[in-house]
Amino acid sequence: MLAEIRTESYVSDSDLAERAFALFPREEWIYTMLSYFDESTQDREAYPASCVSALTGTGLQWSKFSHSWAWILEEFDVRDRKGRRVFHATDFETPEGQIGTSYENWEEEDPDKRKRFNRALCDAIADSGVQVSAASVLLAEYEEVASKVVPVILEDGEVVSLPRDKAFGDKYAFCAFWALMFAAEEARHYPKGTDIACYFESGGGYQHQIETVYELASQYDTYVRFFEKPNFVSKDFAVALQAADKMAYECSKHISHMRHPNPPLKYSHVEDGKPIWKTRFALRHLVINRVDVNIRHWFKEDIEAFFVEGEERIAKRIADRQT
Repeated sequence: MLAEIRTESYVSDSDLAERAFALFPREEWIYTMLSYFDESTQDREAYPASCVSALTGTGLQWSKFSHSWAWILEEFDVRDRKGRRVFHATDFETPEGQIGTSYENWEEEDPDKRKRFNRALCDAIADSGVQVSAASVLLAEYEEVASKVVPVILEDGEVVSLPRDKAFGDKYAFCAFWALMFAAEEARHYPKGTDIACYFESGGGYQHQIETVYELASQYDTYVRFFEKPNFVSKDFAVALQAADKMAYECSKHISHMRHPNPPLKYSHVEDGKPIWKTRFALRHLVINRVDVNIRHWFKEDIEAFFVEGEERIAKRIADRQT
């Protein structure tokens, strides 16, 4: 599955029509799916996990969601450091992130406000009917596997040796590839030929990696049709990216906890004589409200198998060129 190195320039912004569609999903486009992605890594956890979320739904579902989400931010008077009505998971969840935002004084003003707000956001996701998926790895495991040097074919046919993460991409490229595949899985519930428009946050510095894995994912599922290229927009432009941000944060925290063998007693309960992390409120609330949160995790041996499969194909192509 290793992608060949791409050398041409990358155009990060969508055209005006595509960007407008992201902001104002057309309700009548029932069989055009929109999927929104975001990434998160829990660097402060004992076992840091990286994750890319994929929230996929129809234009009708996203139209309903966008109105609900915007109303919640206004109702709770949420503003970021720039004064915008934009939700950022790290601002909401971390003490340092809260500084200079609307969340800074919530605990003093109303101790229950955070939970009500969190519940409202989860309800907006649950009520919309969109599908929530996420792909995740432990950061250390991916970096160990991806640092191995392998042969790669450049566009001009030259064969060079590069670390796997230079040939394919970092942990977000790996997770984004699978998140795109999950979006395609969801679209298979609709008529054959259903289109999927995919949106990532602009300014993340990973546009070229996403383009590479986007083209790769587009080749794997002929039942659905990915739009010609991925779209990059800001979180204040497409509010659905804010929900993707929240779910990426929640899912990466969940995986960090799942892989931790000895959770603190304060945040755990005992099952079969072993301490187990308590499920975070947001995930528990979504499941209770019948949202099937599809979190898939790749262990070290799974990541290795992914690369080996791609390298076997590359090796065959190299051999074919030499005969």
